[in-house]
Amino acid sequence: MKIFKNKKSRRVRLYLFFIFSFLIQGADYKAQVNCGIPFDGVVVDCNTGLGGPLTIQYCYGTNFCFELVSPANMIVSANWSFTGTYGQSISTPQEQFAGNIIMTGGVVTVSGIYFDGQKNCTFSITFNVNVYNPSISISSPILFAAGTNITLNSTPSNVSLPATYNWQPNMYFVLPSNNTVEDPVVNPPTSLTYTVTVTDSFGCSATATVEVIAQSYAVLKNTPDGGYYILTSDNKLLFKYDGQYAATTLIYNVYNKSNSTVSSNTGGSSNYMNSLSVVSGDNRYSFDATSLSTGYYTLEVINEKKEKLYLRFKR
Repeated sequence: MKIFKNKKSRRVRLYLFFIFSFLIQGADYKAQVNCGIPFDGVVVDCNTGLGGPLTIQYCYGTNFCFELVSPANMIVSANWSFTGTYGQSISTPQEQFAGNIIMTGGVVTVSGIYFDGQKNCTFSITFNVNVYNPSISISSPILFAAGTNITLNSTPSNVSLPATYNWQPNMYFVLPSNNTVEDPVVNPPTSLTYTVTVTDSFGCSATATVEVIAQSYAVLKNTPDGGYYILTSDNKLLFKYDGQYAATTLIYNVYNKSNSTVSSNTGGSSNYMNSLSVVSGDNRYSFDATSLSTGYYTLEVINEKKEKLYLRFKR
C-alpha cells in the first residue's frame, strides 16, 4: 500500500486485483487479468471509503481470483460478496476471494477496514463482472461425392467481435479459402474430420467438429432390394452404371412409395442433363433429388437395349 501525504489530506492506494493466478509483479503490485486485460487497481480515499466500479471481462468455465493487495498486512477485515454464479469457492485468506468454473457475471463487492498508518478506515469496492460464453456449431456429418467442393458452414453465437477462426487439419482448402475463415471451402479426397476453434475479442474460445464422409457410388440392381441408399448432404444420389452405353441414351424414372412417377426424362437426351449428370467418367452419375419431398423412392434406369436397373433411396 502506497501512502501519499500533503497538507490537506491523506490518500491511501488500496488495490483490488482480478487475476487468473496469484501474480504480483514487483513492488508496484501490478497484476495480469485473465483474458489479457491489465489494470492497476482502485484508489480508495480514506475520507469517502469508496472505490470503483470497474468492469472486468471473464471467460465462462474458468477459475477466478480477486485480491486486495497491501504491504505490511494493513487490511484489518474484508467481507466479500458476488451476485454471479460459479462452481464452488476456494479457501483463501480474507484478502482474497476465489472460485472455480465461473458461469454468469454479476457484481463483486468487498467492504471492510484497513489501517492507513494512523487510523482505521472503512472501504467498499465494487466490480462489475461480465462472463463471455461463445459457442460454435456445425451440422455433422456431411456426406459428399469425393472430388467435389464442400462448404463448411459454421454457426457462431455469443461471439464478441472481432473474432478469429482456426480449422484443423490445415488440409485440402480450396483457394482463395483457407483455414482462418468462418466458412471455408474444402475438397478432401477421402473422409476426414475437421475441428474449428473460434476465439473472441476477449480471448474466450469454443470448438466444434464436423465429419465429412466421402459417399460411395451405389450399384444399380436388376430388381429393387430391401435397402435404401442415403443421399449426400446436398441431396445428390450417386450411383454407378457399368454398362458401356452413352450417357445421353439412358432414360430414368423416379417412383414414390405409391409407385407414382415423380421425376423422369422419358423425353430422352434433351432433358437428360437437367437432373442426371455425369460426375467422373461415363459410369458414375449424380441425380439431384432436391426437388423431391421427404420420403422413400425408387430410381429406375433404362439403357438403349431397354434393360432396366433399380436403386432405392431415401430423401
